[in-house]
Amino acid sequence: PRSTDPPPKTYHGMGHANSQGLVIPAPTHGGRKELSNVGKTHLNGTVLDYGSLIYVTLSRAATAKEAIRIMAALVEQYGYASDMEGFSIADADEVWYMEFIAKGGFEKGAVWVALRVPDGHITAHANQARITTFLPCDDADKCMMAPDVVTFAKKRGYWSGSATDVSFSFSDTYDPVTFGGARWCEARVWYVFSQLADPRDFDPQEHLAYAQGRQLTKRMPLFVRPKQQLTRELIHKVMGSHYDASWFDPAIDVGAAAEHSPYRWNGLKWEHGASQYVNERVVGVQYTGWHFVATIRKAVPRPMRAVLWWGADDHSFAPKIPIHGGAARVDVSYDDANCTARA
Repeated sequence: PRSTDPPPKTYHGMGHANSQGLVIPAPTHGGRKELSNVGKTHLNGTVLDYGSLIYVTLSRAATAKEAIRIMAALVEQYGYASDMEGFSIADADEVWYMEFIAKGGFEKGAVWVALRVPDGHITAHANQARITTFLPCDDADKCMMAPDVVTFAKKRGYWSGSATDVSFSFSDTYDPVTFGGARWCEARVWYVFSQLADPRDFDPQEHLAYAQGRQLTKRMPLFVRPKQQLTRELIHKVMGSHYDASWFDPAIDVGAAAEHSPYRWNGLKWEHGASQYVNERVVGVQYTGWHFVATIRKAVPRPMRAVLWWGADDHSFAPKIPIHGGAARVDVSYDDANCTARA
C-alpha cells in the first residue's frame, strides 16, 4: 500500500507533537516567489498547506524518518499549497532538518531535502533556507531528497550544472540569500550559535559580515557542536534573547531612546533624510504569536514522550505550560471554545 492510502491506524496529536513522541515545527522561509502555491489549487483541486501537512503527518507517523517519507508522498498525491518551509522533525532517537518548497504552477508536488542532525550537534534556522551542498545523497540514514530536486532546478533554469554536481546548493538555488534574509533571519541564527556553539565549530567574528548582510557568500555551518550541555532553561533563555551585548544589540542603537528598549514598533526599515536604516529583528521578537520548546524522553510511555513547553506571545515574558503529545485536551484556560464562548 502507498503511504497516502488510508492508514490502518492513526495516532493522537496535540499541537505539533503526537502520542508516539514525534514533534514537527516549521518556520516559513519563503523561497522563490514563482514557486509559491499559497492559495492555489492543482489538478484534482485538493492541496495541503504546510500546517495541514504537519497535522496529517503527525496522525500517521511514529518516527522522524517515517514522517519525511509520508510528507513527500502526501504532496506528490495531493499537491502542496505553501511557500518554502523548514521542518524540524524529531523523535526520541533522531532529529532531522528538512527544507521543502512547492513547484508553483509548473508541476504538482514539491522539491525537498532532509538531513539528519549528527549526534552531538545542534542546528538553528530562522525564516531563511540553510541547506547548501548535500550531494551525493546516497545514505538514507543521513540524507533524503526528492528525486527531482536538481532536475527540476535545471528545467526552470535555476541550475546549469549536472544532476550529480556536488556543488549544487539547495538554499542558493531555491531561496537565495538577500540582505534581508541575512540581516533579519540568518543574524538570529548567528546569535544563537554565538551563545551555544563550540568555538571550534563557530567563530562569531568570522561570520559577522554575513549576518550583517554585507558578505552574503560567507555562509554559516548548518550543524555545530554545543559548547555545553543544553537544557530546556537555556534554550528558553536564548529564544527570548534580544541580541544582548552583541554588535546587533538594539538596546544601544539610536532607536532605543532613554529606556534602552530592544523593541521596535515601526517596521524593519525606516528613513531619515536620504538615508535608509534598519531595525534589528531580535530572536525573542515581540510580535510572536505563540512558541514552544519541545523535550522528548525515551524512557517513558509513548504518549508522554513528547512535551511541548508552550507559551503565547513574546517568548521573553510568557509563562510556559507543559502539553504532552498524547494529551486528549488542554486546560480550560487555553481552550479555544472556552475563549469563544466568553467573547
